[in-house]
Amino acid sequence: MSDEPVKSVLVRAVESGDLDAVRAAVDAAGDTDARLVAVNAEDKGTWRSPLHWSASFGLVDVTRLLIELGGDPNAEDIKGRTSLHYACDAYRNDLDGNLRYEDAITQLVEQDAFSLEDMTGKLPDAGDESSGFVKYVLYFPNPASLFYLSAGDCLSMHRSTRD
Repeated sequence: MSDEPVKSVLVRAVESGDLDAVRAAVDAAGDTDARLVAVNAEDKGTWRSPLHWSASFGLVDVTRLLIELGGDPNAEDIKGRTSLHYACDAYRNDLDGNLRYEDAITQLVEQDAFSLEDMTGKLPDAGDESSGFVKYVLYFPNPASLFYLSAGDCLSMHRSTRD
């Protein structure tokens, strides 16, 4: 028997990137409360939610749909990593310059994802200052909180200076 966790129907739908399949998997859960539980269900052993998976694949439309259906962008996996950590990792490791990873980060931040330290104290990070990104200002859900973030911080809403 494999040690790999069995993926739910919803996670398999997320991986496919098929919005209709994702919506059908959530709807199949039943009433509103059951759908909310399904959209935030954690993988056994890793605690990764469907939103963690969509963010790691840079699936912007799926990420948006999961959040609309009640997915928590700040849910943490077993290591304290949020969807934003996964999106930033995918963005940082993308060698092809695919903007979907940047768009996934933007989508998460626009939906109130915020920077949380994981269990090792690491914040989401999409790169360093030499990667050609400019600094942005980000307002957190609390309007009294204004943060100036370094270009290396994932939450700086990266936009390439090469545009």
